[in-house]
Amino acid sequence: MHLAGSSRMLSALVVLLLALGSMAPAAAQTGRRGLTEGHAAVIAQGVAPLPAASIAWVVDTGKAPSAPAARETSAALGFTYASDAALMVEEVVDGRVRLLPGEAVFTRPGTRIRRIGIGGDPVAYLSIDLVAAADAAVAGAAGAAYVGAPIRSPGNGEFDIDLIRDVLRRGEETALPAGVLSTLVHVAAGTVEIDLGHGRPLRVVAGATVEVDGAAVVRGVGRDRATLLAALVSAEAPTRLTPPIAATPVAATPGTPTATLAAVPEEAVATPIG
Repeated sequence: MHLAGSSRMLSALVVLLLALGSMAPAAAQTGRRGLTEGHAAVIAQGVAPLPAASIAWVVDTGKAPSAPAARETSAALGFTYASDAALMVEEVVDGRVRLLPGEAVFTRPGTRIRRIGIGGDPVAYLSIDLVAAADAAVAGAAGAAYVGAPIRSPGNGEFDIDLIRDVLRRGEETALPAGVLSTLVHVAAGTVEIDLGHGRPLRVVAGATVEVDGAAVVRGVGRDRATLLAALVSAEAPTRLTPPIAATPVAATPGTPTATLAAVPEEAVATPIG
């Protein structure tokens, strides 16, 4: 009797373990696992529809002038990354965010923004955008640092778009998950090797950009620390349960005091943690 009871318990344990094993892929698909492990981090993220049926990655550098000279421009779907010094990314009709070196902000297509250098001198920044293939061709003709090959958009819904950053010493590794599209990898400093699990690793030096299909392992190989940025479309977002909420103006009742918002000094603006 004792042996029979133990056998039944063992059988139940095996069934439970098999059930848990079958649940693991579902957990990954529903977002229960993070995109990064170890010291890699998602430094900016947003959800938005992709801009066209045929799209391409574009990487470019720029200089953000000080406030008096900062010009308004139309943002693309992507990220602005602070390379070497602090800058302000300001939406013309909405908020603003202060970026320290190594931080980034997600930008939505068509949003009117200004990139403003802090400290008086022009500040270098990097833009990583996912745009219509036709717009990518225009950017390439204008001298963009990198223009990828056209990619077919996976659908008309909204997608989760992420920017991952990691700093690797020689021999350190970071794992990049597979995205819905090819993943863009830009090496901001140092040298890395990208292992796709087949063939020889791809060596990428500072300032270079590549695209990889599927999951990959990136390894630092130089004497100096390597800084890498990986932009990926990680998943299609769930359908909205309700339409976006629009603000409704409320008319003040005659004789009712109204509140006036005081200007917030620049020093009081919160700095997001990158």
